[in-house]
Amino acid sequence: MKTLLVIDDHPIVLEGIRSILTRRGFRVHKAGTRQQAMAIMKEFSDIDMVVSDLTLSNGTDGLDLIERMRAEGFSKPVVVYTMHEELWNIARLMKSDVEGIVLKGENLNELVLAIRLVSEGKTYRSSAFDRRCREVMQTDGILSSKDIEVLRRLSAGESNRDIAQALGLSEKTVEYHRGNILKKLCSKTMLEATRRAVSLGIIRLIIAIALSATASATTNASDITPKAVDLGLSVLWADRNLEATHPYESGGFYAFGETSTKEVYNWSTYTHCDGSFETCHDLGTTDISNTIHDAASVILGDGWRIPTDEEQRELFETASYSESVVEGYGNILTLTAANGNSISLPICGYMSEGRVIYANFNGTYHSSNCEFSVEEIPAFGIVAKVISPIYTAINSGVILPSMMGSAQLGFSIRPVKDKDNSAIDTPLMNPKTITGIYGMDGTSFGTDFENVPTGICIIVYSDGSTEKKIKR
Repeated sequence: MKTLLVIDDHPIVLEGIRSILTRRGFRVHKAGTRQQAMAIMKEFSDIDMVVSDLTLSNGTDGLDLIERMRAEGFSKPVVVYTMHEELWNIARLMKSDVEGIVLKGENLNELVLAIRLVSEGKTYRSSAFDRRCREVMQTDGILSSKDIEVLRRLSAGESNRDIAQALGLSEKTVEYHRGNILKKLCSKTMLEATRRAVSLGIIRLIIAIALSATASATTNASDITPKAVDLGLSVLWADRNLEATHPYESGGFYAFGETSTKEVYNWSTYTHCDGSFETCHDLGTTDISNTIHDAASVILGDGWRIPTDEEQRELFETASYSESVVEGYGNILTLTAANGNSISLPICGYMSEGRVIYANFNGTYHSSNCEFSVEEIPAFGIVAKVISPIYTAINSGVILPSMMGSAQLGFSIRPVKDKDNSAIDTPLMNPKTITGIYGMDGTSFGTDFENVPTGICIIVYSDGSTEKKIKR
């Protein structure tokens, strides 16, 4: 049995690779940082191969890490498995001496094939990597930093005069850079050059993310109120993500069962744990839809809620879909139902620690369902209760419904509402009543607002709607 050291700083990716390789008969050591990788290399002498991402957290470079390991006597083969397809990274990999290269947009079976061939003493370059190499060779030189700045401003709609004034250049010089960009990117128009630059990773599309309560407070509530779209399914789907002001925006990212965004997403900030995945609490349900833990219900009210796993699968299994790049927003997946109506899902990544991971490559959407497992973890010698939320993952146009993830990470939410509650107003003769009032920590205050202490509370009504109020 071959023993592998897999190095990746993204928890979901790392666990996914470990699970697949273990099922394929490999023994796997996991490392999420340079320090962990070096420690495992020194502790275990049976490692036959390293599988590493190209870039790791804290600015660590995967190729530099491999060189460091080799300098300390590690001489086993290496397979780079990375999503970093930017022009300069492809050029670096072309010059590297690693034995295998696979891009993450490909099927994981290709990674397994690469590992098996490299273990037999062969080299392996995936077909997607070969295609990127051809694109690099067809591009006449990498853009200079000034070219990139001019291109970035041109793609944002600035005129030659505006760019010249902003950068302290003459308009003639700006025009010179414009010609350079077209030539180097083998393009006839700036629109074509911009698309090519985005596809090669030379410039990146910016996705705006609201990370603080202050930023959220400045947004008019009507700006984030979605429209209900009838796709001919069991529920109506929102036309935008939760807290997005436009159907193409990413909106907010939420840890499972939390009702507000935050700056850092990890186990120590996760409200349903005591600072560690070892001590996660049972939410008391395996379906948080329409509960105080439902961010869509809490923020929007009016019958909106997080979709269940079954409702998500209904959407993705019945609608046709296509992927496109929308200038200013990024990669968008459009789902079209049999009745001709459609919604668009931004492929906006997810939040880990304080940064967005895999924007424009991966999209992760919470369902309302989760599972709890009690298991012994040998490394800790304890019994842990772990929350495993169920979500849908979108990886470059491939939809993987009913995936299980890590509760502390920040995922997107696309709200739904029941058809029965969406179009029928409550008759005046049967007004809605308060069925419960809760604090932000889940504390119940009964049904009388007078019993609520000062601060923010959530009121739940008999029709399933909710309202957030401040008691002063």
